[in-house]
Amino acid sequence: MAIYVLQVQTGQEHYVKGLLEQSVLTDHPEAAERIFIPEKAMNFRNNLEEQRKTGEKISRRKSILFPGYVFFESRNIDQFLEAMHKFRSTTFVRLIGRDGDSVQDVLPEEMAHIRRLSGEDPSQGFIEGGKIRITSGSLKGLESFVKKVDRRKGNILLEMELFNRTFSVWVACDIAENISDSTGKTT
Repeated sequence: MAIYVLQVQTGQEHYVKGLLEQSVLTDHPEAAERIFIPEKAMNFRNNLEEQRKTGEKISRRKSILFPGYVFFESRNIDQFLEAMHKFRSTTFVRLIGRDGDSVQDVLPEEMAHIRRLSGEDPSQGFIEGGKIRITSGSLKGLESFVKKVDRRKGNILLEMELFNRTFSVWVACDIAENISDSTGKTT
């Protein structure tokens, strides 16, 4: 089973997913196994009203991992493309990885990164000597991809290569205060 990616209009991901499930999966069940939109955990600052209700300044919510992209699993990409052809002109921008008659699917190592980024278990870490260390959660071991830390909200910016493109993705990661370095000074 191969996984492929459609680029769609940003903000229309769930609408397109619903259309495809309704038409492609219902009318052509052999064309695709499932259609999905990977999500991630993100920390957001609550507005004053939410802060009064919850007593929390920050809340964790799900959001789309790759805005503008819809993923699908298919055993036969040609059948899927034929089944979705009627929506192509208005809803889809393009199929990622298409080069003439061939279509590149998502590589297993890329899918492993996507699963880690959309992991349910909250990641935690700290900054030591100016470097971030992720000690637990699905992001553990991805320190080399961290480009920026927003400690106020508890999010980190990861930059990684997926689908032959560089993506920057904000994800939730609770970062503790700076830890002293070996000289005893806090950083």
